Amino acid sequence: MLKVSNLYAAYGEILALKGVSLEVREGETVTLIGSNGAGKSTLLKTISGVMRPRGGDIVFDGHHLNRMKPHEIVRQGIVQVQEGRAILKRLTVLENLEMGGYLRPRDTEYREDLQRIFERFPILDQRKQQLAGSLSGGEQQMLAIARGLMAKPRLIMMDEPSLGLAPLIVSEIFRIIAEMKKEGRTILLVEQNARKALQVSDRGYVIVTGNIILEDSCEALLGNSEVQEAYLGGRKA
Repeated sequence: MLKVSNLYAAYGEILALKGVSLEVREGETVTLIGSNGAGKSTLLKTISGVMRPRGGDIVFDGHHLNRMKPHEIVRQGIVQVQEGRAILKRLTVLENLEMGGYLRPRDTEYREDLQRIFERFPILDQRKQQLAGSLSGGEQQMLAIARGLMAKPRLIMMDEPSLGLAPLIVSEIFRIIAEMKKEGRTILLVEQNARKALQVSDRGYVIVTGNIILEDSCEALLGNSEVQEAYLGGRKA
């Protein structure tokens, strides 16, 4: 579904991606792990059109994305849940969800999807008329995910969804991701909590200073001694 080939991206003269190649097949959950500054968020920004690639190719379902604008890429079916949530704090919860679906007609399917969102995230239903800025950090993250789902994405990219959250809320966020995986959604996940990310994914890539250095099944990566030492807190007893 998504194929990234030999991708380069830079901030000024500093290369952040140095020939990255990866693939996400339809219905897969793929995780990308790496340390801060490795290029994880840069890759998502480049796929979503926020950054222009310096070289290489991004193909989604046969369509080349390199020269498309962000809203055109959303129309193709790719939605990014940004790091830091990026909710619209001065709008209500409901208005944020409506912004997620702004490209869609307000038809029966739209209303049914909104109802399903409220069933999946009952706290958002309870607080739909509250300003989004009044929500807790965990509730804001749920809103960011829900807003992304309202766009009816074919591929949803999630950037550090557990960042800055309490352990109990982190577990809830990963439970939601696991549910989405079971539904057959296609997910590209960037996450510093490498162990939990690999546990809910099918395959994983390891990125170091803008280079993909390893790709394997998540089971194999969880058992890889080098991955354990670098990203999983050492070998489990």
